[in-house]
Amino acid sequence: MKKTISFLSFFKYVTMPPADIRDLRELCRYRLKLTYMRTSEKNRFQNSMTISKVRLDSIFSDPFGKSASAIMEYLISTEPDKVKDTEILGLISHRGNVKASDEDILGSIHGYEFIGVQRDKLQIINMHLSQINQCIAMIDEKLDYYRQKYASIISHLTTVIGITSESALYILGEIGTDMSIWRDDASLACWAGLSPANNASAGKKKSTKVGNGGHYLKPLLVQCALAAAKSTKKDPYFHNKYETLKKRRGHKRPSLP
Repeated sequence: MKKTISFLSFFKYVTMPPADIRDLRELCRYRLKLTYMRTSEKNRFQNSMTISKVRLDSIFSDPFGKSASAIMEYLISTEPDKVKDTEILGLISHRGNVKASDEDILGSIHGYEFIGVQRDKLQIINMHLSQINQCIAMIDEKLDYYRQKYASIISHLTTVIGITSESALYILGEIGTDMSIWRDDASLACWAGLSPANNASAGKKKSTKVGNGGHYLKPLLVQCALAAAKSTKKDPYFHNKYETLKKRRGHKRPSLP
């Protein structure tokens, strides 16, 4: 027989959290949106680099690191006939950390050409990335207050394998500190959109997809779970469990209880 939830019980689940948790949630979600925006701009930047025949991403592990960014700013702000190899090599910081030779670095740049509006586009993206980073830094300053206020709770959450202090702060902003509003752990998992379906008829399983809820919390918890699955030294249990389930269920698939 299908269980029903009374209106009062349902209302208890959707009770508005306290003002400070609402503020924390707003800041965390806004910061997440800005990181998505920053990723999109970085993808556009790399696309322009490819069109302009700049292959720094094949030389540096981080094409937006200090050295690669300095080289790109130099190329954008300097006319091609005035670009000097010595100037480019002088922009590389921490040479001991760069495994590529000088010839490889220069080879990834030689022959570049800013076609059409690519130079203008790269300048605009650079400016926008700088503004986004400033906004994220401002939000981080605001979040320091909540990191200190809920330091003990965050420290407790980080004892769970896969959860960092940053992800703990995001989780706290989504579910709050009062766990009495949840009937049990299954109710919280359902609200987060992490309860796999168990639809079966005549002995045939139809679907085990998770729900559509938890648009902010679900992706975060999935990332934490994958981080726990990669933990082979600190606590290999989750890694071993995941490898066992992956053989039967497949990679990144929900598992029935």
